[in-house]
Amino acid sequence: MGMRPGLGKGPYTGPASVAGGGIPVPTPSSLGPFPYSFKYTFTHTQFQIAALSNQLAILTLPAKAQICGLLLRPTIAFVGSDPFLSYQIGIGIVGTPDLYLSYFDMTTIAGNPYAEDQGQVVPSMTATTALKISALATGANLSTSTAGSVDLDITLMLLP
Repeated sequence: MGMRPGLGKGPYTGPASVAGGGIPVPTPSSLGPFPYSFKYTFTHTQFQIAALSNQLAILTLPAKAQICGLLLRPTIAFVGSDPFLSYQIGIGIVGTPDLYLSYFDMTTIAGNPYAEDQGQVVPSMTATTALKISALATGANLSTSTAGSVDLDITLMLLP
């Protein structure tokens, strides 16, 4: 890494940069005052357990992190060897699995469905918050799923 333009104090020591671009890429723990989006993809195998619900960790938000927007979009419909009456996914925290994004049907991708929330939520000004993605099935256990994939885009920023 070279010198920072105009500062002459040595190499850049902030977050990792995009390969070849030299642009800092924040992580959820190194957010700044400008919104930044993170994309996550979850497949049916990640939720597979012999139960009707399962909750997975997405990320841990630092104190003062503001959720500027959530976008949930199934890319492959969730189906199973035993037909699901419903297969839904929500975004929330332990104890309230759909706090930030209500449960949304994942069994069809016809018409390019999506769920979004632009709630401008600050989970905590003083403590970290574990953000979770939850699957909820009726009619069959999550372990019977044979296909399914969903993309989650989260836009975050850190308040001063």
